[in-house]
Amino acid sequence: MNLKERSLTILIVNNNITERQTLRQHLLQATNYQFNVVEASSGEEGLVWCRHQQPDAIVLDDLLPDLNSVEFLRRLIAQSNESPPPVILLVSNDESIAVQGIRSGAQGYLNKNDLTAEELCLVLILAILMRF
Repeated sequence: MNLKERSLTILIVNNNITERQTLRQHLLQATNYQFNVVEASSGEEGLVWCRHQQPDAIVLDDLLPDLNSVEFLRRLIAQSNESPPPVILLVSNDESIAVQGIRSGAQGYLNKNDLTAEELCLVLILAILMRF
């Protein structure tokens, strides 16, 4: 599958508007891929969006006010008719949260404190490719 030939929809689930804007900018800076970025400010909002549309991947913050990442993943898997989209967790410095997330179905994690645009795009593309 050639991902460069189509727009990839990435759902960012993060309650911090500044972090969402930074992630959006990182994705829109990509030169090799075209990303359509959708934002949700809560876990519930992200799950509702996924009930109606299937993103190619999800970037999920570990510090949501309404759902923790494990609960979001559990509910995403339960509501998905097909296999759920790949989920990449954004964690601060607590790798135990990342481990719990991966055990719950996330495909990977990134440290949001030193995240680069290249790293974000690469991890998302790899997660999407591993799905096929």
